[in-house]
Amino acid sequence: YFGSDLGYLLFSLDAEFDDDLLEEEIRETINLHEPRAIVEDVKIKIDGQNNQATCTVTFKITNTDIIVQQDIDITRLR
Repeated sequence: YFGSDLGYLLFSLDAEFDDDLLEEEIRETINLHEPRAIVEDVKIKIDGQNNQATCTVTFKITNTDIIVQQDIDITRLR
């Protein structure tokens, strides 16, 4: 499949999950599907009460000095 399984990691019935596992999944997905980006940092803020997370990904565009910081909101749809 294309992408990652972030939804499963965040919204499974398992009450506990590892932030490091979520960060690793984001890094691997970007490295696999976007070779023009070099991930420099991933920060994750989880809001378990509302089944959502905010991920801040900082990456450098290859062959440039451009660094981009992108916030990504992940929310469970019902």
